[in-house]
Amino acid sequence: MTDYPGPGAIRALAAALNSAHEGVKDHPGDRVYTDPFHAAFAALYSPQWEAVVEGAKGGEEWALAPAIDFLEADPHCFRSGYYKERLCRYLSRAPLAPDQRHRLALVATRVLTQSDRPGRERKAWERLSSAVTDRR
Repeated sequence: MTDYPGPGAIRALAAALNSAHEGVKDHPGDRVYTDPFHAAFAALYSPQWEAVVEGAKGGEEWALAPAIDFLEADPHCFRSGYYKERLCRYLSRAPLAPDQRHRLALVATRVLTQSDRPGRERKAWERLSSAVTDRR
């Protein structure tokens, strides 16, 4: 289950989803645009991805690396903020190895200092940052 794409591939999938989403916004209901959107959505948020999210929720070791990869990729696309918010919450209470805490601390610092986030997502990043820096 750990063969979910890494950060670079996640960013590419998110870019494809963004592109397809623009077409849907400009041509609502037109299958020429909705079909590629649904395909891009399914590629990024596959059943495998949903399993990773559920595994991260339960602190499953196999799900932690792909969840961290997603946060590290920090995709900006349809529904990504909701997933990042959930993953931040789940990983802040997960049993993380020191190297995983370090990776997340770097990502959280970058996100919190270099970008503006919606309130709920920002709060989740702040909690994650606190959790991964306080467990040393």
